[in-house]
Amino acid sequence: MNIIQEQVKHFIRNNEVPIHNYRLYLKRVKDWLYEYNSEQKQYHLLSEMIRFFRLERDGKEKLTRNPETSPELQHYDHLLFRLEDEAQGIKSMIPADSFFEADKQETNAKLDEILERMQQLENGQEIIYDDLSKELNEMKEYYFLNKKTWSQLFIGKLTTMISSGIVTETVSKQIVRIIEEGGTGLIEKL
Repeated sequence: MNIIQEQVKHFIRNNEVPIHNYRLYLKRVKDWLYEYNSEQKQYHLLSEMIRFFRLERDGKEKLTRNPETSPELQHYDHLLFRLEDEAQGIKSMIPADSFFEADKQETNAKLDEILERMQQLENGQEIIYDDLSKELNEMKEYYFLNKKTWSQLFIGKLTTMISSGIVTETVSKQIVRIIEEGGTGLIEKL
């Protein structure tokens, strides 16, 4: 369980949802989110809360005989609608070039794919796999940067690896091609 999940679990455990007054609960949620300075953290907290309530709602729906007329499920639907609306409002305040969790996962997968492909090439080409691995894994620690700055750092590392002989220009082009597969847009933004 990560810190976001722990924070949400703690809030939910200490703030029971009033059955007939979800507006009061929403006010508590907004007050709680206001304690965090970063809109991105607020968004992640709220997204995790939405995920929690959606799972809880789906579990209750399976146990309900007539879900279409269940007041409890309708209450969950209203609450989720309002929480999602709040999340969209917060998300709109976050700069578009920020890394979201999905972006991080996608980019991590691309970096891992590069390492996997380069490991296969290691025997046939003169690349120093350990140095490449170190540099690419280090990039996973820089998601606090916006996408443009992260991309510039990535290109800079590739350039340094080419000039120091860690990778050839051909290999660096393969790395860029892998990053751009799937339309991440990280490099083309430069």
